[in-house]
Amino acid sequence: MTVNDYLTIAKTAIELAYMTSGVNFGFNPDTKNKLLDDISVVRFKKRRKPDSADLLILGFKKNRSYGIRTLWDEIT
Repeated sequence: MTVNDYLTIAKTAIELAYMTSGVNFGFNPDTKNKLLDDISVVRFKKRRKPDSADLLILGFKKNRSYGIRTLWDEIT
């Protein structure tokens, strides 16, 4: 492999790993206790405080289960 091949691979990896920090999930106030319980389960399983990546994944999964249906638009 040449240096250009490695640079192409690195550039692709950076583009795939890029994520914005402005993620929002909409939930009804009634689901607050369920969400807090789910966070406690993650904390117990990982034996540590959930970091931002853990909370992002949990929010994404729980949004599919009992989140508010929303429209989204990708801004580039």
